[in-house]
Amino acid sequence: MTSKKLPELQAPKFDFKHLDLKKAFNMFIEILKLNKTEIKKVAGTGKIDTAALIFLLIGAFAGPIGYMVFGYKVFLATVRIGIGNLITQGVFTAIIVVAAMLLITLVATRLFKGKGNFLGIFRVLGLAYGLNVVMFFAALLPSIGGILSLLAGVWMIAVMYVAISEIFSLDATNTILTMLVSIIALMIVSAIFDSITGGYGGYQLQMLHFNAML
Repeated sequence: MTSKKLPELQAPKFDFKHLDLKKAFNMFIEILKLNKTEIKKVAGTGKIDTAALIFLLIGAFAGPIGYMVFGYKVFLATVRIGIGNLITQGVFTAIIVVAAMLLITLVATRLFKGKGNFLGIFRVLGLAYGLNVVMFFAALLPSIGGILSLLAGVWMIAVMYVAISEIFSLDATNTILTMLVSIIALMIVSAIFDSITGGYGGYQLQMLHFNAML
């Protein structure tokens, strides 16, 4: 459905009948390579919405699954999260990612007069968020987990910059400003959620390691 007042926020259509994960994985690789031509192509590919959602969910649940299976160190003890926390963290991460995409779309199109839409950024960044699967291995290999998280976070920022620039046809200055304004807006939303939940929002925001489009 598309709002007449916000046509740029058209919702994705999920069609599992035409799901092609092999093709999606190839697109994922090209996006990580910062291939501008492929990024524009992915943004306009309608049949990739379902794969983008799957990659997004894989990235969102990778860390929580890792911490449920392998746990994390608290002093000398190994703590593992339960299935309830796994679901909560994974779902909340996915919501944060989609909220960030919506904010990016509104800021880019309404504030900086970009030409793209939510569908384009959802497809590209949804696929790219599959990179967050490294959070599973960060739990498996805690000695290098911090480095893996940092590298993934830095590269996601690079992917986000190129994606915003190409999808919304923005120059370098407006692309950076779009990212900054979206980050500030999302931090405000997270702070409000944090005050309502008694701290969970802030905890989860930290767990995202800026991979959730922050």
